[in-house]
Amino acid sequence: MRLAMTTLLILLVASVAMADKIPFRTCDPCVGIAGEIFPTLDWQILSGEYLGDDNSAFQFCAVAGETYTFSFCQGGGTADYDTALSIQGPDACGEYLECNDDTCGLLSEVVFVAPADGNYIVSIDAYSANMGLYDMAYMGMPCTTATAEETWGTLKSLY
Repeated sequence: MRLAMTTLLILLVASVAMADKIPFRTCDPCVGIAGEIFPTLDWQILSGEYLGDDNSAFQFCAVAGETYTFSFCQGGGTADYDTALSIQGPDACGEYLECNDDTCGLLSEVVFVAPADGNYIVSIDAYSANMGLYDMAYMGMPCTTATAEETWGTLKSLY
């Protein structure tokens, strides 16, 4: 009995000591932005390959109070590996605001309500050392910004 307790204690201490050495990547902060996506009210698909050495992070503009969905589960989204998704921001990679691993089987989905107007990051990641191909479906309220020409036209009409 004493030998069994000692062995259990050694295994417990060893597992705690090695915990930071195990590469579980679920919802790590992104380290760089690969590109920009533009949500609309219809599903769109972003296709790519997650290589496991870095996040695939994409910036998007969001409107305060509006809902944005990023999915490997619906809207045509799918992946051939164990995915994770997170939303980070505003305006930079860093702490995540939302995170999901395993909504539908091993695939992920995030439904995000923007707390403020601004640019956010959707980061495609994986559990452990998984890698593979993905089609991420996404949708949400598009941002609208006045172009310089539109603004100048409005100013000209005031005179």
